[in-house]
Amino acid sequence: MSPWLSSLGVVALVSALPLLGMTIFAQRPQLLGRHLGRLVPLAAGALVGAPLFHLIPEALAKGGASLTVMGWMAVGGSAFFVMDRLLHARVAPAGLGGVAVPGSIAMTGTARMRELVPLLVVGDALHNAVDGILIAGAYLDEPTLGIVTGVAIALHELPRELGTVALLLAAGMTMRRAVALNVATAVLAAVSAIATLVLGAGVVSSSGVMLALGAGTFIYLAGALILSEWRSVHSRSDLAIRVALFAAGLLITTLGRHTH
Repeated sequence: MSPWLSSLGVVALVSALPLLGMTIFAQRPQLLGRHLGRLVPLAAGALVGAPLFHLIPEALAKGGASLTVMGWMAVGGSAFFVMDRLLHARVAPAGLGGVAVPGSIAMTGTARMRELVPLLVVGDALHNAVDGILIAGAYLDEPTLGIVTGVAIALHELPRELGTVALLLAAGMTMRRAVALNVATAVLAAVSAIATLVLGAGVVSSSGVMLALGAGTFIYLAGALILSEWRSVHSRSDLAIRVALFAAGLLITTLGRHTH
């Protein structure tokens, strides 16, 4: 299958899963709050495994010097940190990664939440655009890498998008409008993927820069998810469950691993 069909298919799937999840969970806020925390450690494990088992080895295999790869990883992680601080700090003060978890947000009334909606939507749009670039860039490099990248992104998109719709509903937005906004921002993932496929074939396939950037962003997101969620652990059994979910997410990314 061509990188075009594969990339756009995965982008469509990654965008559709959160939409399906939010359609189900948003009708029952109690379910959203109860299950969102279980998805986060699974996502964090996948976000650590993708760079560890795939992105970094692939970047090094392309002839990139270790310091160069580490440098681009730092650029990717720093870029996400700056974006996170600028666009999400006010929206989710208790979630360092911008993952809005019901119960951890200090709600100050519907009017205040309405003021924060533009920041939330812009942050969501930027994240989706980067996701499209990473998926297309990975598929241009190798199909297996594209699949792993898509899985890691899907696992982290689901809790993030569910958190987004929870905030939009808290702001007094109707379910239909919240979904429409999510679809609009998801379109940017397809646009950025197409742009990468058109402009990035020569660059991405011949260097590990995009892979190193992706590794840096994934590691930052994983750290942010872990820091924001592990604080809410209340018992040893809860900790054991979260560690098991993290390990499961990590193991998922070992599938299809290969050496050069």
